[in-house]
Amino acid sequence: MTTIDTTVLHWLLLFAAAAALLLGAVHDVAVRTVPNLVSAIVAAAGLGLNALDARLGSAVFCGGLVFAGRWCCWRQGSIGGGDVKLLSACAMLVPPAAVPELVLATAIAGGAGAGLSGPRATAAARRNTAIDWAAADWPDWTYLAR
Repeated sequence: MTTIDTTVLHWLLLFAAAAALLLGAVHDVAVRTVPNLVSAIVAAAGLGLNALDARLGSAVFCGGLVFAGRWCCWRQGSIGGGDVKLLSACAMLVPPAAVPELVLATAIAGGAGAGLSGPRATAAARRNTAIDWAAADWPDWTYLAR
């Protein structure tokens, strides 16, 4: 492949991963699940990008390592299964040296999100009732329209 072909392929793979992540985020907010296809597209794009840069083995190792660590969190019930698959796929998308930063940034963002929605979601979980996740995740801004 020439340099132009490799550059175009890089951009196509990045676009595919970004589009899949965007659709996965919208689906997750709406339904509270991450489709398997999203994780598969992100993983395939990541493996393709790392293969082009001759880092395929490292990418697979990092993805497996992240999967193993997050699987333990899933077994404890602290995160969902879709989060495990998607974070593992994202670990294969970034360069292997950036995986610790990815995991740390994801943990910080998850903690901030839990802090914003935690009190309402936790109170409903303690009552063992159904949680209106749309209401629990986002503050009620409707008072601004009045």
